[in-house]
Amino acid sequence: MTDPNFPSTKSTIMIVDDDHELVTIVRVILEQKGFNVRCAYNGPQLFADLDEHKPDLIILDIMMPEMDGLEVLTRLKGNPDTVSIPVIMLTALDRYEDRLRGYKLGADHYISKPFTKAQLMAGINRLLSGDQGHSVEGPYQGQFNNA
Repeated sequence: MTDPNFPSTKSTIMIVDDDHELVTIVRVILEQKGFNVRCAYNGPQLFADLDEHKPDLIILDIMMPEMDGLEVLTRLKGNPDTVSIPVIMLTALDRYEDRLRGYKLGADHYISKPFTKAQLMAGINRLLSGDQGHSVEGPYQGQFNNA
């Protein structure tokens, strides 16, 4: 059953995180909301998948093996084929400096772990509705959103 606050859609969301449990949790949440979900557990897997499937949005962790999320973000935003894909950083790194660096590299939204389902869905809904302005969840919200 879909939630009337979040219209059913067939948008595709790619989750990129090395934590298999977290990927499963996020995947279940998104599938219940009617999204198609693809998963990658590191940067190289994401880029291999992007050759065949371009998602409508990417949820990206920072701390991953092989290629961290900031390097992934830099490559995504530096490539004309992927620059327009919105990226939500979903990470345990929640210092002001971490958030600022993510936004400077091109993140569209930043959510700190632990997070709520409502935070995740609000960010996804905002970005997929076409609102590409930066937004921040958490203790630094006013410093970023009002800047």
